[in-house]
Amino acid sequence: MQIKNEMIYKEFVQREEQFVHCSYSEELDFYHNIKEGNVELLEELRGVDFSLQKGLGSLSDDKVQNAKYHLVIATAMTARYCMEAGMEHEAAFTASDMFIKKADKCTTTMDISKVQFDMAMYYAKYMKKLRTSRVYSLPITKCIDYIYNHLHKKISLTELCEVCGLSEGYLSRLFKSETGKTVTAYVREKKLDTAKNMLAHSDYSMSMISEVLSFASQSHFIRQFKEQEGITPMQYRKYYTRELELQGVRKSFSNDGR
Repeated sequence: MQIKNEMIYKEFVQREEQFVHCSYSEELDFYHNIKEGNVELLEELRGVDFSLQKGLGSLSDDKVQNAKYHLVIATAMTARYCMEAGMEHEAAFTASDMFIKKADKCTTTMDISKVQFDMAMYYAKYMKKLRTSRVYSLPITKCIDYIYNHLHKKISLTELCEVCGLSEGYLSRLFKSETGKTVTAYVREKKLDTAKNMLAHSDYSMSMISEVLSFASQSHFIRQFKEQEGITPMQYRKYYTRELELQGVRKSFSNDGR
């Protein structure tokens, strides 16, 4: 069961396959990897012609112009995801403008794809640096990396002590001093943040999410989620789904009015 949960968790947060077609889940993986600073996974996209991806809508009869439109959309979405994760608005918008202007000068779909790859890598590297630039000591950095990679299991203070080589008492004090949270509170927050992504971007049931993220029970998961977010997991999923539907209506309306 532990191996199954680990596989489901890893599949959701860090897919290791090429993005060869544009299904909704893979599109979300693309933005999630940028937001999380997964530079290594994005490196697999080097040399890919994004205009050849299956499932892309036709926004122009001209294939080059069509590729430019899709790059604009991808860049705008990337900027939004990164801002939601802590990137400064001015930095995100400035980079967005820069890459869109670069794409505007391109004359082939491969040139546009190179700009799109460079855009994705720029934001991913920025987010990776943002995540690691906070002034954490080496032991706490090791603990945080371990936590991010093991949210699918129960994480104990004893495990973290083995990771960083500190005693439980000293690690507890150091972790609270540097992160502002206890180890337990930090792990719970990261698990619930991942649960939010799973609720928004997958059809996993409440019981499956609680199991994959190793909550004591489904009721415990729901209670913890409500304490952090102010609403239940089901209410969050309904709210997010409604927001996506509204965005689709706005986009459709905008396209009709062009």
